[in-house]
Order: sequence, then C-alpha cells, then structure tokens
Amino acid sequence: MNRIQWIDIARCFAIVAVFIGHYGVITGNIHSFIFSFHVPLFFFLSGCTENLSKELPFVKYAIKKAKQLLIPALFFIIINQFISLLQGGSFDSFIHNITLSVCTGSIRNSIYSGDMWFLTCLFVVQLLFYFIRLVKYKWLMLIISFGLLLWVEIISSIKPLSTPSWYWNVDSAMFYIFFYALGFITYPWITELFKFDTTKKKTLFGIFFAFSSIYSIALLGGKDLFAFMTNSPLFILQLYYVIILTGIIILFFILLSKLLEDLKLCGNIGTNSLYLYGSENAIKTIVTQFAAIFGILIQPTNPLGIVLLSIFIIWLTNKYIVPVEKRFIGWINDKMQAK
Repeated sequence: MNRIQWIDIARCFAIVAVFIGHYGVITGNIHSFIFSFHVPLFFFLSGCTENLSKELPFVKYAIKKAKQLLIPALFFIIINQFISLLQGGSFDSFIHNITLSVCTGSIRNSIYSGDMWFLTCLFVVQLLFYFIRLVKYKWLMLIISFGLLLWVEIISSIKPLSTPSWYWNVDSAMFYIFFYALGFITYPWITELFKFDTTKKKTLFGIFFAFSSIYSIALLGGKDLFAFMTNSPLFILQLYYVIILTGIIILFFILLSKLLEDLKLCGNIGTNSLYLYGSENAIKTIVTQFAAIFGILIQPTNPLGIVLLSIFIIWLTNKYIVPVEKRFIGWINDKMQAK
C-alpha cells in the first residue's frame, strides 16, 4: 500500500500526543486537550487508509489484520512485562499478566494491559467494519456506526469511555468505530479537497483551517467555544458535543498535516507510530533508569519539559529502537508465512 504523506504526518501528531498525554495532569490544559482527540484521530486515520485496502474474503482479511496488529501487540506485551520483571516483579506476575493480557485482549485501563488495548480494539473495529461495509451505502454505514456508539455509551449501562470491561475491548470498539467509519467515508472528499485545483477548494481549505485552528487553540488555552452544550440535560446533545469537539480538532490536524506534508522526519515517525506506541512504556522506563545511573533525575515538572522530553524519546526510539523491532516482527511474520 502506498503511503499517504499527510496521513503519516497526522499520525505523528497523534503519537506525540499519546506520549505527552500519558504523563498525566501535570501537563495542564494540554492533558485535557489531548484526551479530547488523540484516540479518535488514530481511528479516523485508520478508517481513511481502509479505502486503500484490497477487498479480501473475511478469513484472509482477518489473518492479514492479525499479522499487522496482534503479532506486534503480543510482542510489546511481552516486552513491557519483561521490563516490569527486571524492575523487581515476580516471574509468576510476569506469566500471569501476559496470559491475562492475551486472553482478555488487554482491556483498556487494566493494570496488566501495558496499554496495548488500542491494537486489539483496532483489530475488533476492523472486523466489525468489514461487515458494515457490506451494506454498500456510505450514509447507512455511518448511521449503523453511530447507532453502535449511541447504544454502547448512552442507551446501555456499559459506558466504555469511563468503565471499559468487555474482553478484547469490544465495548470500546463499538464506540470508536464511528470515527473509523467517518474516516473511511470522508477520505475521498478530503483527497478531492487536497487537490487544490480550483479556487473554491482553496477557499474552503482556508475557511476550514481558520475555523478549526481558532477552536483548537482556544480549547488548548482552556476556552471551549461550545461549552454551552455540556449544560444540556439531554444526553444526546452532550454526545453531539463530544463528536463536534473531536471532529473539529481532527479537522484541524488533518489540514495542518497537509500543510506540513513535506516534513520527512515527521512522516517517518507517523509511519512507525504503531511501534512507537508499543514501545512507549518500556522506553520511558529505560531512559529514566539509564539516566539515574549517572545521577540524572528525569522528572519534568511543567508542560514544556514534558513536551521536550516526549519529543526526544520519540526521536530516540524511532531512530534506534524501531528499526530493530520492525526487523524482528517482520522475521516472525515471515516464519509464520513459510509455515
């Protein structure tokens, strides 16, 4: 599959947001801003690239996606638990947590998952969307996906955003599949807009970028221009608020990514976002412990320090660690293919 540069740039923004966001509320307004868009953005971009996938029978499609997502997930689960073992954890806990992660699909927010929930959730989303695509009509795909989101988060008592609990993150998949479907459906329109071959398209790009920039920057500064919707007693209006807020920020980042699509390093980081995501906890721990050997305490106390540290760790991991991981996981897939 040919790489789409602006998608890789957007994935770069998303993975940087993940690294920064996982430092917690110490990042101030950045934390709440990041958690309003970073996961939906990843699903949206994955939905965009689904347009580029070849149609396959379901079994072959599932096997292909398992190799792309579940093999790396297992690899990173083992790596993260091994790091915990080296930090003084017991071997019993090492085996227990790996087994539990594999059997449950690394349920989101569980202490044993090592944050691998996204990969298993994306796998489930892709399998669900395989069948949704069979309806052919894109407007109906969006309605079905929105219906799943509405049911799982508003109508039912499941509430995956606050209390995810289903094995293999099926509950979270039913929520995030809407953003996956949205990416799949809007991708042809986005690519048409990005041709810039008419004055109308250039004008629309400018208007969309100006509007989404103003909203996103204001939100980053702690000012939500649509906050009035959160005061509504109607849950459905609050849900629309979440979707509108997230959609505007996603729009901002994809338009910004188009403007910055010539940044090769960012594109390379976006290409490797799956490996960076899987390596995050292990590399953060290793960097911190390695610095401690030399008496250096890595403990940023303000948002700027966290942003700079996150960018440095991403660069370091992308340059020296990811190439090794890609070769190893590629070797595993080759061995499986040979059998």
